[in-house]
Amino acid sequence: MILLIFLIFDNSFDRNVREIFQKNRTPFLDKTFSVITESADKEFFLLSEVLLSTFFSEHERDDAKLLFWGVSSVSVSTLLIKYITRRKRPSGENENPFNSSFPSGHASGSFAFAYILSKRHKNLTIPLFLWSSLVGVSRIYLDRHWATDVIAGSLLSLIHI
Repeated sequence: MILLIFLIFDNSFDRNVREIFQKNRTPFLDKTFSVITESADKEFFLLSEVLLSTFFSEHERDDAKLLFWGVSSVSVSTLLIKYITRRKRPSGENENPFNSSFPSGHASGSFAFAYILSKRHKNLTIPLFLWSSLVGVSRIYLDRHWATDVIAGSLLSLIHI
């Protein structure tokens, strides 16, 4: 199903979205979206899991276990699809097949994180999905992914979990 998204949208959709984002770049947004992107790096997920499993109650330790397995399994699926598709990034980069553009690993990881925690902490649903959506937008804005990469990464995590 995720690969279907890749096939449905032609490159004009991705190019048009990219053009809109790239025309509206500013130093403030560059910095802001860089911070948002970094908030979904694998180190963030690992730190969150370590903190939850070390300093909090049994309930939060269970959260850490769910996050570890959920985000890890989505990450493996994402890497496999990246290897199969080997899509070039908007910048043209395509040296490492496990670091190709499709699907977005930041989007899949952040949406998996948001989904897992929102199921256990209903009061955090809106902030978590707002954050994961901003992570996806940041990847497009910073010219690291096409829009369809982000859509696919988001859907992959929601379907996978």
